[in-house]
Amino acid sequence: MLEILCNPGGGVTTWRQYLEDPEQFEGAFRLFDFPMHYFAAIQKRNQVNLGRKLEMIGLTPLDWRILAALRENGSMAINDLAEITVFDRFKVSRGGQ
Repeated sequence: MLEILCNPGGGVTTWRQYLEDPEQFEGAFRLFDFPMHYFAAIQKRNQVNLGRKLEMIGLTPLDWRILAALRENGSMAINDLAEITVFDRFKVSRGGQ
């Protein structure tokens, strides 16, 4: 668990401080105020939509990213391929299996 939380007034707050007096943080830690939440939601929806289309040709989003990266960059080491496709090294080395 994270030991430190950011608080809206600036500064730093520990979980212990938050748990001892949560009312002092009214309005803090609201999910929909966090921009990365929206990026994650968009990415999830995109992966679902992409997955449906790729399924028609027997590919997964992972397969497609690997193929696209190799086409654009030529042969690559697994670590480089994992970094550029933003997938775990283990998953990339196994392909869409």
